[in-house]
Amino acid sequence: NEYKSYLRTYDMGWKQKRKFLTSIEENPSDEKKQKVMEDRKEDMIEIPHVNICRSCCLRMRYRNASQDDVLQWYKEDNSEVIEKVLAELGGDVVLVGEGMGEPMLVVGDEIQSVPAKCCYFCAGLLQSLDMLSHYIAGQLSTYEIPCDGGFALALSQPQEFLVRPLLIGQGAMLPFKDALKWLLSNQLEGKLDKRQVRHPTFKDVTVDIRLRFTTSELTWLTEPPFNVNPNELHRTVKILQAINHSNGTNLRSYLRSPGYTLITSISICREPFYLGGRYCKLSRRISQTPWFVDDDKQMVDTSVEEVITGPLQRYLGTDDIRMHASGREDIDVRMLGNGRPFYLQVTGSRKIPTATKLSELQDEINKVHECVTIHSLRFVTQNDTDQVKNAQDSKEKEYQCVIKTETPITEDQLQQLNSIRNLVLEQKTPLRVLHRRSPLTRPKTIVSLSCRFLTESEIRTAVAQTTDTTNEDFEQMVKDNSHRLLVAHITSEGGTYIKEFVHGDFGRTVPNVGTLLGTSCDILQLDVAGVSLPWPPPSS
Repeated sequence: NEYKSYLRTYDMGWKQKRKFLTSIEENPSDEKKQKVMEDRKEDMIEIPHVNICRSCCLRMRYRNASQDDVLQWYKEDNSEVIEKVLAELGGDVVLVGEGMGEPMLVVGDEIQSVPAKCCYFCAGLLQSLDMLSHYIAGQLSTYEIPCDGGFALALSQPQEFLVRPLLIGQGAMLPFKDALKWLLSNQLEGKLDKRQVRHPTFKDVTVDIRLRFTTSELTWLTEPPFNVNPNELHRTVKILQAINHSNGTNLRSYLRSPGYTLITSISICREPFYLGGRYCKLSRRISQTPWFVDDDKQMVDTSVEEVITGPLQRYLGTDDIRMHASGREDIDVRMLGNGRPFYLQVTGSRKIPTATKLSELQDEINKVHECVTIHSLRFVTQNDTDQVKNAQDSKEKEYQCVIKTETPITEDQLQQLNSIRNLVLEQKTPLRVLHRRSPLTRPKTIVSLSCRFLTESEIRTAVAQTTDTTNEDFEQMVKDNSHRLLVAHITSEGGTYIKEFVHGDFGRTVPNVGTLLGTSCDILQLDVAGVSLPWPPPSS
């Protein structure tokens, strides 16, 4: 009994094991055999018979069955067919009987098989369809599936399910993957009252079933005469080629029973969907995206992305919402006018909002922060999002800024600026972004430029809002009003650095406003006044 309890299983086939045990019983004093048993005692486990379930018997008999055939014979009494299959397999393969206990158990977030109680060929999955479908239905209960939605099954299986039938000479077996998906989907349709779909969209949910054994049973394929590369044991073609060229090797001698524990991991996922809209930012203290240093210290109180995604995350039940915008403005730049186009990629959502609910969510977002507003929030397609991606550097954008000059400007100089059309710049990567962008020289076009002097009331407002001017300078600038403050309206090609166009960035942007006026210039305030992109599409 001690020998039977510790006999090594990955060195011998079932015939060799039986012969080895018989020889030990007949001659227990054989020193050589005793030594072998002692040396390998730690690697040996008990060898029961090979189990087979009712469904796998039918898979062997009906090897080319369709889905309708499988669903039909699963309901019928096939006792005679099963008996014939068992007779062909031999006495070492026995039918799994009732009263053996549950073949699969739920352990935490996984389902684990009990090898001694499981069918060797399906690892207990076809025995446990009721338990499996009930478990999946419970997981899906937290997901909202629209009336026109459904579910899809995705199954990832190890190669043991391909090799195990080959070990007993049953290579032409109905594929395990097909049988499991057909039978499981039939039960889920009844429990969920939803249809199975082959090509899921964001309205559907996908049940991702991943199977793996705790230890691979196929290490013998890496040895002669098979010689499969260990890194290619996951490739079906390589395994079949090696077995076909094994020169008549008795595969049954490699039978391992009961096998290792099967771990079944089930996750629910949903295809991402996309929401498009436009946002306005009315503050010079809010960034577009979260701003961190050392991955944990936030430099600003909030961001446009956090304001927009917060209410959506709470309603949709997912943290995976990514915001993409057509360009970006600096933290001290406002986004005015009709707003900047953006879209959200929502992954793993548990709900699908209706058009009415989207309108309610938009109103809720607009109440989060007084300086961030959005409008035109609606569904868009993945193809639609290409418009936002491709428009960042191709579309025209409008800006308005307040410029301070070192010396007073005359009317003639102002008229000279206003006459500029389609001015081509040579912009080197600005120093302030050189740490994250390639050092290139990019040609950019100023389509039009319109300037005027600020009035006294505008000067007071502009100087009061900037942080670069001291209190002493404030009253002096208001008092003198010496034609040193301009407001400029600029239309430029997307991707133009407007700040650098004004002050020149130490000569890295030429020409610039300073060289055009013949005096040093600085920029006090900058706003984005418009982005010329029709977004979102009117009907998606």
